[in-house]
Amino acid sequence: MFRVNQKGQVNVAGVQVELIHFGPGWSCTNYGTKMESLSDSMQNGARHIEALWHTSGGDYQVKEVIKEEAGGEALSISYDLSSESGVATKQIALSVSLPVHMFAGKTLRVDEREVPLPRVFDKLNVKAPWKGTQVSLPIGDSWLHLSFGKAARLLIQDGREFGHKNLELRVMLSGEDTSRQAGLDLRMRYTASPSTTVVMEANDQWRPFTHSVDVVPGSILDLSAGLEAPAGKYGPIIVNENGHFGFSENPAKRIRLLGANLCFSANFLTKEEADRMAERFRRMGYNSVRFHHYDGMLTEGNGDTTGIELNAEKLDRLDYMFAAMKKAGMYVTIDLYTFRDFSPGMIPEMDGKVKTEIKALVPILPSAFDAWSGMVERLLYHVNPYTGIAWKDDPAFFSVCPLNEDTINFVSHASGQQVKDLYKQAFKDYLEERGEVELEGKARTSQYYAFLQDIKAKSNRQLESFIKGISPHLLVTGSNFIADRHQVFFRSQFDFVDNHQYGDHPSFPVNSWRLPHAYKQQSVTQDFAEVPRKIMPSRIFGRPFTVTEYHYCPPNIYRAEGGTLMGAYSALQDWDGLYRFAWAQGVEKGTTAHAIRGFDMATDPISMMGERQVALLYARGDVAPATSRVVYPVDMDEVLTNWWSFSEKFSRLGLAVQIGTWAFDKEEGLPGTFEAASGIRQPEGYDEPTTPWISFEDAAEKFGTADNVVTSETSEIQLNVLKGEVKVVTERSESLVLHEGNEASGEALSANAPSVFCNVSASSMDDLALSESQRVLLMHLTDVRNTKMHFQNDQLQLMEGWGELPHLIRRGSVEVSLENTNEGMALYAVDMSGNRLGLVPTTYSDGSYHFTLNTAPDGSEPRMVYELVKE
Repeated sequence: MFRVNQKGQVNVAGVQVELIHFGPGWSCTNYGTKMESLSDSMQNGARHIEALWHTSGGDYQVKEVIKEEAGGEALSISYDLSSESGVATKQIALSVSLPVHMFAGKTLRVDEREVPLPRVFDKLNVKAPWKGTQVSLPIGDSWLHLSFGKAARLLIQDGREFGHKNLELRVMLSGEDTSRQAGLDLRMRYTASPSTTVVMEANDQWRPFTHSVDVVPGSILDLSAGLEAPAGKYGPIIVNENGHFGFSENPAKRIRLLGANLCFSANFLTKEEADRMAERFRRMGYNSVRFHHYDGMLTEGNGDTTGIELNAEKLDRLDYMFAAMKKAGMYVTIDLYTFRDFSPGMIPEMDGKVKTEIKALVPILPSAFDAWSGMVERLLYHVNPYTGIAWKDDPAFFSVCPLNEDTINFVSHASGQQVKDLYKQAFKDYLEERGEVELEGKARTSQYYAFLQDIKAKSNRQLESFIKGISPHLLVTGSNFIADRHQVFFRSQFDFVDNHQYGDHPSFPVNSWRLPHAYKQQSVTQDFAEVPRKIMPSRIFGRPFTVTEYHYCPPNIYRAEGGTLMGAYSALQDWDGLYRFAWAQGVEKGTTAHAIRGFDMATDPISMMGERQVALLYARGDVAPATSRVVYPVDMDEVLTNWWSFSEKFSRLGLAVQIGTWAFDKEEGLPGTFEAASGIRQPEGYDEPTTPWISFEDAAEKFGTADNVVTSETSEIQLNVLKGEVKVVTERSESLVLHEGNEASGEALSANAPSVFCNVSASSMDDLALSESQRVLLMHLTDVRNTKMHFQNDQLQLMEGWGELPHLIRRGSVEVSLENTNEGMALYAVDMSGNRLGLVPTTYSDGSYHFTLNTAPDGSEPRMVYELVKE
């Protein structure tokens, strides 16, 4: 029930409780990150912790006593803080972190007074009583009660103001200039409602469903028409003068890349299966593939003594996969490090074997760069026997990322104590070289950020120079994780920008990457299309932008919204590449019908159909780009003082117009003219007469993003946050995401009274407008789970088992009308391979077809795909 870690931090049902301190300049120190344990023992059934807490204002001696009560349903904690010399203090509080997905729109209680929490961000401070003796927090159908020994001062803030995903309740211990003594007695009591374990079995509402990863050529699900092959026929991909991908032999010929990741053994198929995989990609409408998580299996023994030897059998299979994909028209991108090991001694400064720590070590240790580069040279110089060309020279091989997800502020702190010590020494050396002394407080933080900027910028140049020295045509990207402002200058160094994002990525409450998995079960639509909105600011104008990892993860019950959201908004932003993570992370899951598992799209019928929506809305270009562009100029001063996530107010502009950033230097200015520039403050020296500076608030008013219903500048996309609905209306495709019992209409497509949450879409599959098309692809997406998929309760937020085949589709019906000028067309239900299952009754009146879609009609094969065709 209550989980208390070694640093005295408490977690109960997703709510995190710990001490925080605000020192000079409101510099924040969390207890868990700066606590030095002096003793930790059990006495009379209670845990006694004594520690030093190193805050920005000085050190506290902390005594913490933790005791379970009422058979584990309650927990009492007493905090006693003291400092003889005093600690410079703005505020000390007990921080209770309330995840947005659990608490937004809910109502908590302070004593007997109800306090509603905003569903969407309104303002920083939430209106609430300023004192109380008990706070009760709703968690599903249960309650967490926090009681204090006496009335305590309270503050509730909305962290979404700063790009965080939590609201925060603060229980004040002290708020004075110098603090010598502070304390709090806390009792937490969890009252759980009876829960019902859910184990999925076929019933009237969940019907067995037949899945397929293969598509019949020429069927309604074959999206290969118009794809050109082989890859490289126009020379290597380049960045053209418009800041998009083109070709060396035809720069003006734009290419938008769409593909998926192949991971682990899915990269090393037999020749016959590799040919089939390439054909699967082609029929999905793909023109690119990312070989990912391949390097650990490709190197001998997952890291031999030299670190460069490649497994001959695995290399031969990867060579053939490359050739098969190239022949089918797929452009190849890879990471030059994901998971391979470096044996003891290869990096002498580290004890023992090195794995993902390499991401942090390359910027500070020459030995780490040497260890990394050995396999890279061996692979890039290798001549592929099936193409007759060295990898480095193949025009189908278009880009590399040197080190996957190497965001320096993250990897330098998450790679163990030995790496942290090496960074401390590197920081000390950095200061000595400059004749600087280490500062204190917030000034020291900025000084350290400057150090990270310096070493990472130099490392990026070294990596790029090394790669370009081997293969001048390869495009290089990096820093492809997190959208914080500190990455703007790093990303500006590369040929193009890449980032990653997931909807309802699992968390792991017991063991990392092991069951049980925890999920939010929240619709991203109701968070202003969080995916992909939150990564929109990381795009840098003048450079292509790709997303080489994204997914709307099962078993999220709303993931059917994903194809419409990603397809429509990536097209509105005029991005350059999208890659689902992943097609599969193993042979079986990528080549046969398999039970839903993790991130493997090929195992999930909902994700597979959503990917077709992405192919049509984005890759085919059904949704038009916005014409207005709003830029956020980030200068180095902002990076060194405010390098966290971009403001919600800025990212929401991306629901209406194109947004992006620019590494601003007052001597160089902006790279062209924009509709507006905005940010948390105007950079020093900003003087752009053709691009007016406006505040976030004025920008929201100008572009219509201040309300809960946001319509794109093109009028093709409308997002209704309160209803949780999306409407995409274009000439060739329309898509409606709506909840049970509601209705929505586009220009040609209307959906009414769905029995469950669903995504209904229609796309012309010939060259005609949807209202004139003689062949239309329709989808009706609800939810799919596995037989015996096991959840702890009916909130479905803790999954204890993935289950097995067969898939189970959620029964759902919806009344649909589709305007079309062609009378006499037939509507067929279609299976996942594109084969027709049978006719569906329709009526035709007033220029429209009217019909009922049902995912599991009595007496018929379950379905989610339809073909309306003039025969």
